[in-house]
Amino acid sequence: MSVGCGSGGTLLPGTNSSTTKPVPGAPAGPNLGYIWSGTDGSLRPIQGVSGSAVVGQSIVATGTYVAGAASAASGLGLVEDSTGSLFVLDLPSSTPAFVTKGLPSQATIIFSPNGGEAVAYGAGGTSVTVLSNLATKPQANQVGMPGGSKLAGAAVSDAGTVLVATQASPVVVGTLSASGVVSRLTTVAQAGGMSFLAGAEDALVADAAGNTVSLLHNVSGTLNVQSLGAAGVNQPLAVQGSQDARWAVVANGGDHNVLWIDLKNGGAPAKLTCSCQATELSLLAGGKTFRLNELGDGPLWMADLTGSTPQLLFVPAVK
Repeated sequence: MSVGCGSGGTLLPGTNSSTTKPVPGAPAGPNLGYIWSGTDGSLRPIQGVSGSAVVGQSIVATGTYVAGAASAASGLGLVEDSTGSLFVLDLPSSTPAFVTKGLPSQATIIFSPNGGEAVAYGAGGTSVTVLSNLATKPQANQVGMPGGSKLAGAAVSDAGTVLVATQASPVVVGTLSASGVVSRLTTVAQAGGMSFLAGAEDALVADAAGNTVSLLHNVSGTLNVQSLGAAGVNQPLAVQGSQDARWAVVANGGDHNVLWIDLKNGGAPAKLTCSCQATELSLLAGGKTFRLNELGDGPLWMADLTGSTPQLLFVPAVK
């Protein structure tokens, strides 16, 4: 394992600018993606390349928005303001384009693998806002859960298929139709993360209590469930595929390990041990680098699978 770093970035002081006034100074040069911080309502670029990166200035006026997310694959961002209105950003521009309203406060926003679709929802809520055609003509459709079922999580494929997990025992994982019908695919004892593979109707689902990861092939057709093994899986909290759909990456919550599983050739999972505690998996530019945590007092950590030997990299803490 090797560890790399960059040098510190700077923060943009908060302003009272409206959402129609972009922050000047869009980042130049290569970047790995953007990171939303709920602490100050900022959306910052991770400037540079793997092993030599810094966190740059916020491209939006800090405090203007209450929730946000960005897709490195599509170069789009989504931000929610305090009224529940949602806007799309064509990054690095911070000029917002209205998409829809009526979102729950501080909604969770999840992009599809290629970033053209997204879902927004509130944890424990009873509806999902499905967002489509984000790069061309954004559309929004709010879909209610059947029988008032509460959400534990949601994901969306590049084709727009919505996957939901319910707050129940056991947790039901299924597809959600536009009319609000859930078609059950599998169950887990405790939700441990789920996501779609790029360009496919195949989904990764982790069980945090059962310490398992499964690959659900063809969730919108004839389903085939493939167990990916349990070796090294310890209370998973997130699972994500690489952009080429070759690797499944698992962030453990029970230890400091990040696992990667070869979806092409099989075999036991390999691992990196991080001095951090991973809290998420967010795919960055290049399709094989994953951000492991949020902005905070410590560094940002990344697992980089681009070379022959996976690396654990960090970006110094924002001062």
